[in-house]
Amino acid sequence: MKIKLFSQRSGEKFDDFETRTNNFMAAVNVVSVKVCSDTFGDRDGFESGLNIAVIYDGVKETWT
Repeated sequence: MKIKLFSQRSGEKFDDFETRTNNFMAAVNVVSVKVCSDTFGDRDGFESGLNIAVIYDGVKETWT
């Protein structure tokens, strides 16, 4: 088994992050997905971050 970590990049739109993660998961045999969110900042403003760990077991076979 292997693990791939995804972190939402600063300023990255959620849809782009979602697409990047989904494209990877479509190409591998997913065993499990773990999601962690966090919030950080100070009195001048807060930001949030999203991290996804994809646990997978090899690349999907394609038939041609």
